[in-house]
Formats: sequence, C-alpha cells, structure tokens
Amino acid sequence: MFFDTALSYFRKAGLQEDLKIVLGKIESQLLGLGFGWENVLYIHLYIDDMNKFSEANETYVKFITQEKCPFGVPSRSTVEMPLIEMGFSRAYIEVLVANNKDKKVLHVQSISSWAPSCIGPYSQVNPIDLSSTQLFII
Repeated sequence: MFFDTALSYFRKAGLQEDLKIVLGKIESQLLGLGFGWENVLYIHLYIDDMNKFSEANETYVKFITQEKCPFGVPSRSTVEMPLIEMGFSRAYIEVLVANNKDKKVLHVQSISSWAPSCIGPYSQVNPIDLSSTQLFII
C-alpha cells in the first residue's frame, strides 16, 4: 500500500517536530488498518541532516518502544537525503508491515573504538515471510 500524506506543508518546523508528525501519521494509519508498531518489520528513515541523528533518534524511540513491539523492534536504516530541496519535510519514512507478528529479531553490534554504538558497525536481522507483507510509504 502507498500513502501520500502530503507532508511538505510543515517543513519549516525542526527535525524533531517533523519526525513526530510523520511517526504520528504512520501510527494513526497503522491503527486504522488494524496494525500497530509490532507489525512493522523494517523502517527506512530519511533525514535532512545526519548531524542531527541524535535528535531524530530521541524522537524515534518515543514511538518505537519495546512495549509497543513485544516481538522485537523493527530493523531500521537511517539515510541523509536533501529532503527540503526535494519538497519534503525534514523526515521521510518508508515502513514494511506484515500481518504476522512472529518476529525473530537478532541484534548484532560490534565493539567499535571509532564510532558510537548508535551509528557504528551494527546489524539487525528480521527473517520474514513476505507472503503477507505490505509496504507503507509515508
């Protein structure tokens, strides 16, 4: 499924406010379809400035919590893109959703002397059955 939520109208806000609006819209749409964050397998998070990753993460973890995802939080990639120049807000998200809540999540994190753990060499694996999967692009 594809959702166009016309998010470009609030791009004058800061990253945290934009991300809060985007995550709120996703959460609302998920609930409206009978889903929740526990159904989300993967999130592509695009932000306008990777130097603001910690700000984005601070907002993100208020929505994507272990309590809301008892079977494991979704895997996530975060990519910097020139979103404002492309006519979007400071945050853009793609979400992969499945009817099956049976996630087997594996987190692998290296010990890095050169990068903080939140951005260092890190991997998260969710083996999934794509036969009952929907893609939400917000």
